[in-house]
Amino acid sequence: MDTLEREPENDPRILELSNMLRALESPANPYVGEFLGQVRSLAEFNVGRKRIQEIFLTARRQLGERDFTGAMDTYASGLDVFQEAFFAAGYGRQAEQTASNGLTSLNRSIQQFKTLVPSLMQTSARLTALDVPPGVPAIRDLQAVYANVPPMLQTLSSIRQEFLRVQVAYAAQLAILQAEQDIEPERSFLAATGWLITGPVGQQEGMLGAIDQFWNSLILPMETALANIISRSYQTGYTAMRNNDFTGGIAIFDTTARYIAVAQGLVREADGFFTRAGSPTQTVHGQDISTASMSAYLTFRGASDSQLALQQAAVFARAGVAIERQGIPPGSRQAGTANAAQIFSQESTIRNALQEQIRGLQALHSGLDDEIQVARSYGSTLAVPLASGSILGNPRHFLEPAQDIIANLSRRFEVLDFNTAIRLYSIANISLQQRLDYAEGIFAEGDSLIQGVQRQTENFGAQTVRYTAEGIAILNRINQTITADVAFAGELMAMYEAETRTAFASPEITGLHTVTDDLHNQLVALHNRNAGAIATAATLVERAQALRVDGERLFQSARAAFNRGDFSGARTNLTRAIDQFDASLELQESAPLRAFRDTNSVALAAEIVRAENEAVVRDVRNLVTSAQTSFFAGNMESAESLLVQAQNRWRVTNVNEQPEVEHWLRLVRSALALNMARVIPQTAPLFAEMSQLLSNASRNYNEGVRLLNAGRRQEGLRLFNEAQMQTREVRLIFPMNHSARMLELRIEQQTDRAAFNAAFQRRLNEAVAGTRARDLEAFANLQDLAEINPQYPGIQNIIVQAEITMGFRPPPPNPADLARSAELTRTAAAHINSRDSVRMGVAEAQLTEAINLNPNNTQAQMLMDQLNVLVTGTGTFVLSSYAQTQYNTALAEFLRGNHLTANAIVQQLMLDPQSQRSTLVRDLRRRIDAFL
Repeated sequence: MDTLEREPENDPRILELSNMLRALESPANPYVGEFLGQVRSLAEFNVGRKRIQEIFLTARRQLGERDFTGAMDTYASGLDVFQEAFFAAGYGRQAEQTASNGLTSLNRSIQQFKTLVPSLMQTSARLTALDVPPGVPAIRDLQAVYANVPPMLQTLSSIRQEFLRVQVAYAAQLAILQAEQDIEPERSFLAATGWLITGPVGQQEGMLGAIDQFWNSLILPMETALANIISRSYQTGYTAMRNNDFTGGIAIFDTTARYIAVAQGLVREADGFFTRAGSPTQTVHGQDISTASMSAYLTFRGASDSQLALQQAAVFARAGVAIERQGIPPGSRQAGTANAAQIFSQESTIRNALQEQIRGLQALHSGLDDEIQVARSYGSTLAVPLASGSILGNPRHFLEPAQDIIANLSRRFEVLDFNTAIRLYSIANISLQQRLDYAEGIFAEGDSLIQGVQRQTENFGAQTVRYTAEGIAILNRINQTITADVAFAGELMAMYEAETRTAFASPEITGLHTVTDDLHNQLVALHNRNAGAIATAATLVERAQALRVDGERLFQSARAAFNRGDFSGARTNLTRAIDQFDASLELQESAPLRAFRDTNSVALAAEIVRAENEAVVRDVRNLVTSAQTSFFAGNMESAESLLVQAQNRWRVTNVNEQPEVEHWLRLVRSALALNMARVIPQTAPLFAEMSQLLSNASRNYNEGVRLLNAGRRQEGLRLFNEAQMQTREVRLIFPMNHSARMLELRIEQQTDRAAFNAAFQRRLNEAVAGTRARDLEAFANLQDLAEINPQYPGIQNIIVQAEITMGFRPPPPNPADLARSAELTRTAAAHINSRDSVRMGVAEAQLTEAINLNPNNTQAQMLMDQLNVLVTGTGTFVLSSYAQTQYNTALAEFLRGNHLTANAIVQQLMLDPQSQRSTLVRDLRRRIDAFL
């Protein structure tokens, strides 16, 4: 009691006295026993607590002195704290077994730790001793030293795990006892041992703390030594790269990679230890890394990535330097236009290889940039206390120099790439121009066949002929080439667009781009023209084929119509068939079609003409007979119309005019010419004015006659003078006008009948004399005199003879002419019956003369018709294909008023024997002659 009162803090003395009293005091006294138990328990707790505090103070000092085994022994010395009381408390077999097993495991692990520490420290010292500047150890030496590190570190980690396992088991058992027996954990052996294992919260002490500090004391020097070795090896490779020794750099970085592999193995071991020790983790590059290992992990990751990047950069650079040394391909130094495509291919290969190197370098640069950003983002994590000059914890020590050298290499090869690009685009433009010129030439060849080419013919000079299908074949052949050329140009344009802004903005590239763009546009335009020409030509070929088929159908229809005697239908269908054939040939030349058209069609036309000619001869005879009837009846207009019909009908099958028709046309038109001269036609421009003058003259004449009969002679003569002035004004324009001349004769007759009668005979003789000279005005005067004095003796006979003399009337045949006509007719009949072509020609001349001598010789007319059936019908309404083209041209020129041009073409046509027999050509010639 004295000790409790005077030295309450002297727990060891109090505990000693309590134990002695318990041994002396009778346990029968419960009060004394309880008191002593409480005093003893409190003293025991205070003693144990103080002892543990002293253990932690001693161990802390030892850890500070790096006496890791001594600290472990110190912690182990406290394993008996509260141990006796625990086992004496009777907590049960499970609790005692757990405590006993834990003590056994702890003692065994402590001994393992004490055995392992010297070996690990020795190995760590050997490894750190390899860090001797400025060189680097042989990789095999480093690997030999490091080979023992992983198993020892794993053993150390296992020891730590065993300590931690015991602590967890003790904590679990303590929780059970608390729940079942309401014990105080602070007074428990289990709790005290747990404190010795883990140490104070937040402090790296206790048995685990000793292991952790020992671990750190080993790992950091080894990591630092490895970082230094790696850095020196890295710098050696870096220097080789700077000196363009890329092959040497690759070899050095191979060794560096092996150093890094050792370091990363150490980091993996350390990271596993720290993670199991409960160190917080962060996800970096897709991996969960403990914060304690973050610095080393990122440092060696940066070294590894830098080493790999530089090694790959060295590979790229070595290939780029090889390209750089190779320079311009030999062929491009003489890059004429002949081998532009080959040179372009060579340059493309070079540039593709260069750009592959550049892209690789840029990818490496970008990857390193990402690494640097990651390193920056973990800057606070990497801020670990390191020895001065250490690069551990600074991954940018490796990353940034690697990025710089890669950037320099990239810029170097970008310059080389730019020069290659200029050569490439220059040669490409040459190649494009070659392609364009070639394609334009082939297109022109194909298009010329479609548009038409000049071909010499035997009789018709140069003719334009279209080989449309052949042209399409050429254009289709070149279409694929042009498509490829356009695609090539498009690829070039895409290459320009893929250039960097700086390169694209350069004057050299800009100028080349302008040329390429122009060539590309020209190729696209050519491609469109080619496609359009193919489409248009294909339509022409289809149209030509349709026209040909339709022509063949019409030809068969013409043949069928001819066979049934329908000459008009045969002629119409054959003409339409030929038009279709010609239209087809105009679109597409076809030798078989042209041959068919120029042989079969011409032959059928000749058959039609020969067969139709008999009907023509018959129709012409009927028309001539009707025209003669109208002529002798004085109906000249009807006669002319009938004769023109006969003439046109004759021309259907003949190219030479029918003599009888021409003879009677001359008679009729002569008579008509006189009648037209004596009568003002209503279509005349001055018809109204002339009619008014004649009307006024007639009125003055009639009034003058009335005045004369009334005895007012002077007034009548004045009106006669006015009438004469009016008729003279008419005759000034129309000299032979019948009305004006008759008024003048009547005025003379009324003014002085005796003088008029005296002059009549003179005038009659002058008129008759004039008719002998075939003077139309004299014949008109004769007609006027006969009209003013129809009672003059023999006047009608005089008129008839004048008509014969003038050719207006055929002379009456005399007996000699009749006899001669009959004789010629008989002789001609004999010639015709002989069927000799020469004699039939003689017969034609004889019959012509016989009909002229006796127009009423019907026998001669019949023989003439028979002869015409035999020898005429030589005309044709079908020309050869080339002649038809010429004829169409001549007709177009004629219709445009170019008569001389049309005449020249017709004259050329007339040199061709077949064209000479063409009714079309003959008719056009007559029309042209009318204008010339």
